[in-house]
Amino acid sequence: MSILHKTRSSADHQEAANQFDVNDDVILTSNDGADDTITIMVHLRDKIIPIHCGFGTQQVIWLGYVAIARYVEDADGIEGGSQGWLHLGNPAKIMRDGKQELTFTDIICDVLHDRNHVYVSTSLG
Repeated sequence: MSILHKTRSSADHQEAANQFDVNDDVILTSNDGADDTITIMVHLRDKIIPIHCGFGTQQVIWLGYVAIARYVEDADGIEGGSQGWLHLGNPAKIMRDGKQELTFTDIICDVLHDRNHVYVSTSLG
C-alpha cells in the first residue's frame, strides 16, 4: 500500500490563506509559560529523578521507562548510556506516594499532580 503526498504550490497556499476571514470568531487559549505542565518526582532505587511530562498526556508506564533510562545515564561506572533496561529490566510496579499502585495505562494528568512522588520497581530489582 502506498501513501500519496500532495505538495501544495504557492498558489494553493495563497488560495487557502484567502479563504480565512479575519472577522471570523477565533478562540485563543493562553499559554503564558505553560503553567499547567507537570513534573513528577520518580524514586528509583537510590535516586530521585525529576521527569518533566509537559501536560502529562503520556501513560504512567512512560515514567518508569524514562526513569530507567535516566538512572543509568547518570550512574557512575555503568556503561551503556540510556540502556538502563539492561541493568534494571522493565517497570514492574509504579506506586503513588509509596501507598497506591497505579495502573500502567493510566494517563499521568488524570492520576498525578505536579510534584507528586512515585516509586518504580523494576523486573530485575
